[in-house]
Amino acid sequence: EVGWQSGKDQQYLEHFWATLASFDEQQLRKFAVFVSSSARAPLKGWSDFGLRVQKNGDGDERLPTAYTCFHLLMLPLYSSKELLRPRLLHAIEETQGFGLY
Repeated sequence: EVGWQSGKDQQYLEHFWATLASFDEQQLRKFAVFVSSSARAPLKGWSDFGLRVQKNGDGDERLPTAYTCFHLLMLPLYSSKELLRPRLLHAIEETQGFGLY
């Protein structure tokens, strides 16, 4: 995790990981496409995926973005943790990837 420093930030990150863990298989596959442009598991398994989450400012109107070459999720800090799930789902539902899945 990059740019997350305060205790509040750490709690927000914990909520992000819990949100991700609550996704069903299809949502997880779409998330993988969103952050890597491929829904295929790495050769050594998902534990070798290497996802990094970087703080990307704050603002409830912003959506998460990603640098797919680096498996880097740029995650805004929303005013409430309840906004995280719908914003993240909206971002992953609108992604195209490179058609490698």
